[in-house]
Amino acid sequence: MNNNYSPILVIAFMVFACVAASPANAQARNYEMGIEAGVGATDNIGRTPDTPLDPALDEVFYLAGLNFMLEQEARRWSADFRGSIRRIMYENQIFDDETLATLSGGVSLTLVDERLFWFVDVNHGQQIINPFQPVTPDNREDVTYLTTGPRFSIPLGVRTYLTGRASYSDVSYELRPFDNERADGRLGIMRDIAPTKSVSLNVSANRIEYDLGDLYPPIDRQTAYLTYTSDDSRNDFSVSIGWNRIERDGDEGDGLLLELDWSRDLSAISSMSLNLGSNYSTNGDIFRLSQRLDDIFRGTQDIQGVDDPFRHDYARLAYTYRASRTTVRTSMYFSQETYENSVALDRSIGGVDLSIRREFTKHLNGSIFGRFITRDYENTDSQNDDSSYGISIGWNFSKAISLDVRFEQFSRSTSGFGSSYDENRALLIFNYVPIRS
Repeated sequence: MNNNYSPILVIAFMVFACVAASPANAQARNYEMGIEAGVGATDNIGRTPDTPLDPALDEVFYLAGLNFMLEQEARRWSADFRGSIRRIMYENQIFDDETLATLSGGVSLTLVDERLFWFVDVNHGQQIINPFQPVTPDNREDVTYLTTGPRFSIPLGVRTYLTGRASYSDVSYELRPFDNERADGRLGIMRDIAPTKSVSLNVSANRIEYDLGDLYPPIDRQTAYLTYTSDDSRNDFSVSIGWNRIERDGDEGDGLLLELDWSRDLSAISSMSLNLGSNYSTNGDIFRLSQRLDDIFRGTQDIQGVDDPFRHDYARLAYTYRASRTTVRTSMYFSQETYENSVALDRSIGGVDLSIRREFTKHLNGSIFGRFITRDYENTDSQNDDSSYGISIGWNFSKAISLDVRFEQFSRSTSGFGSSYDENRALLIFNYVPIRS
């Protein structure tokens, strides 16, 4: 694959460097930058079924990476970035060496106090190419989703505001010809019904134009919806409900619009979150949504690369327990994709994640983790089930330096398209975090 990662990553590092170098008492911020280096071995780098015609191949690989996080609040601007860059080198060159970069975040600049703002949102990562085959170095590509534009809030009274935004987006794919540009506008009337609660009535319009317009006609979407938000010391809640419509090349559809995000601190050491949605989407929308819902988004996103819009229904429930020495994270996820024309790609996905980390001593820690995902292609009688689990042992030499040993097992069972496989991996990773707020 081509490893020319996006210039937006350079911009992110420049922002990070400027903020990290600013006076400590000037702004509230939280940031971290770490370096990692390691070596790994796998008994099935190609994730094949290990048959005489397609045998499993051993491989040794080396990795070097940089991870960063920044949360910045200043008087006239704010920034929130999370990402990484990893270079992976394969000893036997079964696959070409590759660079995998991820980035999620944005910047907001205040142009007029409490009235006019300019924002930039960016998502960069990897997406699978052939969804019926497992993720391998030659079955993923880089995707970048960049959005920028103004937003405003104009008082119409003591507690009522006229709100809106206009934005331009560019979605680019490394290999496939789905590059597109998007123009979006939203207008709303918002009412503060309490110090931490508001309700608004909104309308929006969105147009998607592909670079290969002769092959992929433009897509138009319109929505009208009511939004309620509440933000207090233990609850963050937002729900939008309304109607959306989509039109392409004379074909159109309409239906319910629902977006719900809720997070709650159950106690001082536990929290939970719930995300629900139902709307018309494209593969670019799902790419951005997947990064938002996934706390650790290094993995290749399981998104079908087609230009066809589809009905997307999803639900995610997550729970976190964080005590002084033990951390537990678990989540359940379900989604349904119903395409307007590509009915062979209609599918439902269900998954469960679990990780448990324990600090045994000041220097020694351990983790166990697992994931199960099932995909059912309803119109082609095809299904695949993926499972992975592993164990990690870590040694902290100091607050900044640590060493991790990890063992992982991956497997897939398939009926219909694709093939089954089993893979075992072992990794030794050195971590150094020289910068931390």
